[in-house]
Amino acid sequence: PIGGMFVWVKLNNSRIDTERLLPKAFNRGVLYVPGKGFYHNEDGHDTMRLNFTYPTVNQIEIGIERLANIIREELK
Repeated sequence: PIGGMFVWVKLNNSRIDTERLLPKAFNRGVLYVPGKGFYHNEDGHDTMRLNFTYPTVNQIEIGIERLANIIREELK
């Protein structure tokens, strides 16, 4: 990716706050960088940076599945 060692994710859902979801993700073994810190006005509550340089492909697949489940739970 052009962005270096991170993939930028925008969920396009104002109900999702990735900073608030981070503890739940951490408890399930998933870490990411909430995106709002990369905005000058702290918008971007539904964005995150995902690193792909350290984990294996299998770990990435498991992490994405866990993250997707967390987001689905949030939207219920």
